[in-house]
Amino acid sequence: EKMVGGGVDEGAEFVCTEVVKGQSVALEKLIQKENKLNVLLSMEGFKDLVKDSGFTEDGLELVLHHMACQQRVYMEKLPDEGLDNKRVLLKFAAPGAKAQPITDIERSIYNLEQTEQNLLKMIDKLEQDVSGALLLVKQNIAQGKKQVAKSNLKKKHLLEKNLEKKMNVLDNVQTMLSRIHDTQTDRNVIEAYKIGSNALKNAFANSGITPDTVDDTLAEMKEIMEQQDEMQTMIS
Repeated sequence: EKMVGGGVDEGAEFVCTEVVKGQSVALEKLIQKENKLNVLLSMEGFKDLVKDSGFTEDGLELVLHHMACQQRVYMEKLPDEGLDNKRVLLKFAAPGAKAQPITDIERSIYNLEQTEQNLLKMIDKLEQDVSGALLLVKQNIAQGKKQVAKSNLKKKHLLEKNLEKKMNVLDNVQTMLSRIHDTQTDRNVIEAYKIGSNALKNAFANSGITPDTVDDTLAEMKEIMEQQDEMQTMIS
């Protein structure tokens, strides 16, 4: 006899779409809570952000795929220089909006921010190396090893020069980022003014208010006020 369902692969894995949808909602709430909407995130940074939220590796992959299909997140693979693997950048859409492609400006800002983070790590390491070199110099002097002390002192000076260069680069990068963010803020303010101005014009147009009607209204009000003043004078 032929069994019903006998053609089903018993080793196949199935996905409950309702569970994936629920996890997608939970993930969106988390991203919004962390203020990461419309912000570029690396896949590594994203996983670090949600590591304590109970998502599994496979679960995250399914949720991201679902959200990408629903245009709730935009994902882009970028080649790493000198590496075969690729970086994945994510940009989550704001509530009610569709995920938009990553722009060149956003990539540039992201790269600058990554450069800033890398420089901070290098500076921290160099500061530790300088402190270590200074400690060695002191130990060498205490042990009477003058030549070794001179060698370590020279190393310390080289490290300090490298540290100074890195700090100058960091200062330039942070200045650029500050200007970019200020420009973005100024642009948002201007856009808000434009939206407000257009909304006001539309409101006037919809209500039939024009410069002529405003002048007519003011003239009528002036006439009424004059009549009221005249009546008040007659009464008194």
